[in-house]
Amino acid sequence: MLSRGHPLFQRCDDGHEVDTIDYDLYPSTYQLPWLKLPVLALAPDQVQVVVSHFPCLDGYAAALVAYMYNPHIEIILTDHAKMHTHHDALRGKNVLFLDISPTRDQLALWTKERLMANFVVIDHHASSRIELMALSERHKYLDMNFSGCVLAFVYFFGTDWELPLLLRYIQARDLFRKDKEGLCDIVMGGLLATCGYCAGCWSKHLNDVHSLVEIGTFLEKQRQKAINAYVSTAQPRIWNVNGVLYRTWIVNCTDKSCISDTGNRLVSRDGCDKDIAFMFRYEVLERQWHISLRSLSGVGPDVSVIAQDTFGGGGGHANAAGLVYHGISIESIFE
Repeated sequence: MLSRGHPLFQRCDDGHEVDTIDYDLYPSTYQLPWLKLPVLALAPDQVQVVVSHFPCLDGYAAALVAYMYNPHIEIILTDHAKMHTHHDALRGKNVLFLDISPTRDQLALWTKERLMANFVVIDHHASSRIELMALSERHKYLDMNFSGCVLAFVYFFGTDWELPLLLRYIQARDLFRKDKEGLCDIVMGGLLATCGYCAGCWSKHLNDVHSLVEIGTFLEKQRQKAINAYVSTAQPRIWNVNGVLYRTWIVNCTDKSCISDTGNRLVSRDGCDKDIAFMFRYEVLERQWHISLRSLSGVGPDVSVIAQDTFGGGGGHANAAGLVYHGISIESIFE
């Protein structure tokens, strides 16, 4: 039983039935022999606190998996910029980081203070490999081939249980392994429109996504129109990154659901391996810019490295990264 104050329900609409998590797990009909986690510093039943990436479908799903395993686990949903604000909540606890990683500086400080009793990081972002390079293998499992929620499911439940269908769609969307019919986008659109970030509602669709398709199909048509509009308004700039010049397409993309596909569309138009898509939006209450970078898969520059080297923070994948910028204007980046 969850109260409405629980983090997994903090963004529920009043009309949602959010009192309980309703789900079934089924014995696995196939095995994942290539995905077997090593013995880590924390066993699943030792985890007291889960810190998971949010707002992110993959990170939220990973937190839901943790709750499914143990409803008494404390859930903290956060992003990299707010990680430091949860310092006191981690004190003396066994902490599992899912789909998000502390920076090397944060870990060095927390280790010096002996903040956490123990901890493990399970993540799939390329930037985490850099940040956690010196960290013992017992305290991390990094695998770029799977999404955070799938890694979380295998950590908590192993491979004896069938991976819920919804988690498969989330992984495909998160790793850009989309199907030709666009069903991943349709299901995710229907999920957010129907459930928002409501764990009770999500749990009802773990193995049943059919009801999400109808509303998702309509919303996907509207989203594609918005993506086309963003692509048409993108402006070219030359970005000097440590002496390397990149043709960069910049666009003010205020709709978060359009960011990835707008960026992918921009860098794939000409197939140029020096192109970067640069989507930005300004958050007035936070007084900061949110920037997303994309490059062409397989041949484009590693934008996670560019994010860290140029802005001193952020990260993600080789062809998809995000960061927060506190400068006065976006144009000053290209001057």
